[in-house]
Amino acid sequence: MNGKYYNKNLSPSLIILVIITGLFGIAGYLLKSETVTTTKNFYLQNSSGNVLFEHQNHIDMAEGCEECHHEIVLSDDKTHCSECHDDDYLPEDFSHEELTSISDHTCSYCHQIGEYTDIQSCRSCHPTENEETGLIGCESCHDDYDQNSLTHDEMQEIHEYDCGSCHSIQAIGTVYHEYCSECHTNEKPQQFTNADGSIRCQNCHLK
Repeated sequence: MNGKYYNKNLSPSLIILVIITGLFGIAGYLLKSETVTTTKNFYLQNSSGNVLFEHQNHIDMAEGCEECHHEIVLSDDKTHCSECHDDDYLPEDFSHEELTSISDHTCSYCHQIGEYTDIQSCRSCHPTENEETGLIGCESCHDDYDQNSLTHDEMQEIHEYDCGSCHSIQAIGTVYHEYCSECHTNEKPQQFTNADGSIRCQNCHLK
């Protein structure tokens, strides 16, 4: 008799517990914050054969997102300090280097990087062909002006300036082959170079 009474009372309790657990699970799924996907791989389109770009491997090696995603630093879309700190914390009280040196900070603490989570094509900034390289002299636009009078950060803050105002943007072939190949051959020469030291194209280009 007691056993039957116990089972009758237990069944509604279990049902209520399952329902509550299910509701919490659904709510957690619907309310979860959007996370930045870092493990995604990309295929860079190329006439010599697409190149597999492993995003997570580059995140692990880079000192910060801004090494590749230049828009993060140049964007005005930033999170104010007061969203995480007291109102007496002001962004102008800290240099960018001081903020990035804080061990538990990442670019996303200050910069809204959601729109930059997909890889940015180098071709959007770099022309197909360009013979010029290096910095453009200040005197080409200004009279009696010394490029050492402003820091790089101060130059970036000039509203009408962009990278092309001072830098002669390199051609896409130069960017891919100089920068990607330089790092690959330094880090893993046995994988990315031939016996004579030349670059092994087929290790990047998939054909």
